[in-house]
Amino acid sequence: MTTASNTQQQELSQLLQAEVDCVNSLLESLQQEYEALAEQHADALEYVVRCKQEKIQQLEKITQQRERLLDSLPHVSVTMDQENNKYYVFHDDKKSTDLWDELVAVAEKCRDKNRVNGSIVETASRQSQHALDILRGILPNSSSAVGLYDNSGHTKAFNNKHSLVHV
Repeated sequence: MTTASNTQQQELSQLLQAEVDCVNSLLESLQQEYEALAEQHADALEYVVRCKQEKIQQLEKITQQRERLLDSLPHVSVTMDQENNKYYVFHDDKKSTDLWDELVAVAEKCRDKNRVNGSIVETASRQSQHALDILRGILPNSSSAVGLYDNSGHTKAFNNKHSLVHV
């Protein structure tokens, strides 16, 4: 192996390790986000989301550096899966292979945790909207306008809103 190739391989290992560290840190942030959502602690949630966004930006920078380096390495091949995700094969480079496998595994955990957190946010949003609808006098699971008959026997759209103040 040439000195230039050896230097590139070391740089790749460093970038992959930095990426693994960053993704592990992101996973910790996602766990903290989960806890803040579960406890409904708005200040903690706001802080964690800011930290999470910073880690994502940091991860994007490292990933771009890795992508540029991998494009120049001859001993690396790329495959795409059904979901258009890239998977790298590092020929004769066990350290990079192990780091890549760890990176993919932790990234999948991040994806799963993010989906759980997103579901919690979606559920809370629906519950809040439902409570607001009740306060506005909108019947649950109904459209805001219904067709009723007026005094002359014709159908007329009436708002299905009854303010609790008027009830």
